[in-house]
Amino acid sequence: MNFIFNFAKGIAIGAGAILPGISSGVICVIFGVYEKLLNAVLNFFKNIKENFKLLFPIGLGAVFGIVLFGNILKCLFYSYPIQTKFTFIGLIVRMHSISF
Repeated sequence: MNFIFNFAKGIAIGAGAILPGISSGVICVIFGVYEKLLNAVLNFFKNIKENFKLLFPIGLGAVFGIVLFGNILKCLFYSYPIQTKFTFIGLIVRMHSISF
């Protein structure tokens, strides 16, 4: 069951890596796995089995999310190029206007 949850978190992290204006690091913080991932990567050889059990489903989900959302974006840009571009431009401008 933990594998499925970590896999789903990995999909969201992968989607955040490919979607403009969204950060994978922020998604990791939202899901509460940022510090765990950081410790697992930095101390990978100290406890290989436990770190692999955490990193594998998240990494596999991230790859799956990148491929899945990459194909979705490709279809959107192919079918609705202007609407898709302006949607992302609007999201990015909105995010920058909030931070100022």
